[in-house]
Amino acid sequence: MAHVAVLLSAVRRTHGAELSINRTTDGQTPDAEFPLRYSRLLYEVFDVLCGWILALEYIPETQRNTILGSTRSTHENGNIPKSRILALSICLRHVLEANKVGKSQKHSLANTALELYFELRGIQRDNYAAALAEALKAGGFSFRHDDALYQEQLRECFRREQSEYEIKHQQIWVDDLCRTLGIEG
Repeated sequence: MAHVAVLLSAVRRTHGAELSINRTTDGQTPDAEFPLRYSRLLYEVFDVLCGWILALEYIPETQRNTILGSTRSTHENGNIPKSRILALSICLRHVLEANKVGKSQKHSLANTALELYFELRGIQRDNYAAALAEALKAGGFSFRHDDALYQEQLRECFRREQSEYEIKHQQIWVDDLCRTLGIEG
């Protein structure tokens, strides 16, 4: 869990740094994909977390530290992939709630997390895909008072890519994710 804490700390520091730096890189607009010096770090954090989660493809389902107890957005001591799912969801929440992260980067990082859902379905880890969907909906461990705002931003990101998801993935997978995220057909 220590390395997850380091990644979460990096996201928090990035979020704070962008608030204090408040300037773009040379020639970039605030809504560019990499508008801030720390923008690339956010992509790296998401990429590392997704890679750890996708390692499930190579781990037997019966391995003790990967047996999923529940798809709810709660911590399971000793379940490494679920800890990564929760960390990714918390990171996405920080990004979507950040005032200084541009819409383009928010959508791109949200798409990374949402595509992970379909990748988990593709490697037949449907239980982990369901856990990811629940964690993304919650924005981490549990619901907070401002969930409506976060969830609407997440749904907006989904809707932006929905036709692409419907082309690339099985419709039942898209429908399942829509239901979990509270998106009506």
